[in-house]
Amino acid sequence: MSKNVKLFYQSVVATALVLQIFTFAAGQGTATVEFEGQTARVAVETVESRNLSFVRSYAGIDGVADRISGLKLMDAAGGEVPYRTLAPGEHIAEGPFRHAEYDLDLTPRSGAGRVHLSWFDGTIGVLRSDLLPLAKDGWSVQVEGAGADGEHRLEAHPSPPIFLGSGWRKVVAADRKITVMLSGEWLFTDEEALARSVEIFDDQLKLFGSLPEGPFTVAFVRLPKLTAFGEWHAETRGGTAVIASSDMPFRTPSVQRMHEQLRHEIFHFWIPNGVNLGGNYDWFYEGFALYQSLKSGVRLKRIRFEDMLITLSQAMRMADAVGDNVSLIDATRNRWTPGQNAIYARGMATAFYIDLAMMNASSGRRRTDDIVREVYAKYSGAAERQDGNVAVLEILNTRPEVRPIVSGIISGTSGFDADGLLTQIGFVRTPGKLEIVEKPSGRQREILRRLGYNGR
Repeated sequence: MSKNVKLFYQSVVATALVLQIFTFAAGQGTATVEFEGQTARVAVETVESRNLSFVRSYAGIDGVADRISGLKLMDAAGGEVPYRTLAPGEHIAEGPFRHAEYDLDLTPRSGAGRVHLSWFDGTIGVLRSDLLPLAKDGWSVQVEGAGADGEHRLEAHPSPPIFLGSGWRKVVAADRKITVMLSGEWLFTDEEALARSVEIFDDQLKLFGSLPEGPFTVAFVRLPKLTAFGEWHAETRGGTAVIASSDMPFRTPSVQRMHEQLRHEIFHFWIPNGVNLGGNYDWFYEGFALYQSLKSGVRLKRIRFEDMLITLSQAMRMADAVGDNVSLIDATRNRWTPGQNAIYARGMATAFYIDLAMMNASSGRRRTDDIVREVYAKYSGAAERQDGNVAVLEILNTRPEVRPIVSGIISGTSGFDADGLLTQIGFVRTPGKLEIVEKPSGRQREILRRLGYNGR
């Protein structure tokens, strides 16, 4: 899934003339794209229409259609058809047209643009469906040149990308159908990125019990060197994750942060990309991805239990600062706003409370692992498409101990006594800090150990 991340937490050449041709075919027509430098020259054949629409805004990035210039529309006989532009990316012709031509500037935009939009720097790049007019059925793609020869497919927006250029390095775990692609220099090795991907993939497979449809690709794109340490953006569609990131100042935090990114994005291969759920339920698949990523990090001994508590305390503090005047479901409808990280924080804190409530009611036998496993088992494969909020709430509400959290935070705003729950489990929460009581009871200790606590 998509995210623009200046994370609220941290665990702890010059372009010469390049001319290539790409042919796209779809139920409604075909398109030919010629690249000259960083400009894509697009010619589209469609069914007869009077409307032409492009993606205008995506993942918090406005002005997407502003990259288009020189638009011309022609009828079946080749005559030019006048048109009106209602807004950038929205055009109405004075008569039916069958052919459209335009230029698209593929100069790389912001860090977020490198994962959410099409771009090409002459050495590497990606093509996504924002390159073409909005289409219901997606596009079958025949690519010639630019290191991407062969048949491809661009789904209806948003779509997994087609990778361009000769500047990618690839390492492969063939037995698991995992490919890691990298560009630029990092303080971790290519082999380490692949080994960590395999480790996390195997851990998630144990959690979910079965595989989504592969193959799987993770691509690391290096952000410009002047980008601040710790900034990264990612989008995972289908079995493909693109991570655009700065590096860390030293090797150890570089490896740790790479592992953190992989834990989060690989989770998305299963949820939401492996389930047939729709609608705005990002609070669940992003919040739970963040929380399950922390648990996975502790389980794999890549972060300490204390690191997890630090991250959770920061998430709870941010959630408290935002307040609960708006339910998580309503807040998610405005995800791509300056308050995006607050939704992540609230989603992560909510997943933590659900985990504690389930373990408290079952002496540690039931956990959020059961929730994500049930969502995947029920809605993967040939399952009929459902609204994500309805599906997840139905599963959560089968657990009586979770219902107060659902009504108090997720679907309503009545509030939830988080501090009371924390006390029952054996936590002490002070401003900016989450700690374990000095002498947890035997029952508390058993539950805490399920989270990774190893104290006496």
